Amino acid sequence: MSKAQFLELLSQKLSEELSRADVMSHMSYYESYIDGELSKGRSEIEIMDELGDPYLIARTIIDTHTGEAFEDVVYEDTVDADPAERQTHNSNRKTIQMGNWGCLFAALILILAGVAVISIVTGLIAVLMPVLVPVLIVVLILFFIKSNRR
Repeated sequence: MSKAQFLELLSQKLSEELSRADVMSHMSYYESYIDGELSKGRSEIEIMDELGDPYLIARTIIDTHTGEAFEDVVYEDTVDADPAERQTHNSNRKTIQMGNWGCLFAALILILAGVAVISIVTGLIAVLMPVLVPVLIVVLILFFIKSNRR
């Protein structure tokens, strides 16, 4: 996909749901970004591959403006895309969907780590309690004996 095609598709999709000012702001950003990368000597194909599907980018921008959740979004297939571009589009969809599972997995790991720490602490207390209670009683008795002598 060329820079012109990318920007046209992005503009088209953003224009469906955002104000003209918002569309122009995002288009200006992406055009500046692409031009900046081109000036660094990167190829147009390389930059377009890095950016990915303009429909996915537009959907993400729109969702950010409207506050929708990613799982409620239906992504469109890229029109007139060759198989390589369709594959990129589909892999981007999987990345977004897997992102939700990644958060769930991270939360599960944190919960399990918390349970493990609590289990270790209570296990140590249970093991040390038969030793600590008599020692504490002896220390308290000695403290009271010394304080009563004065």
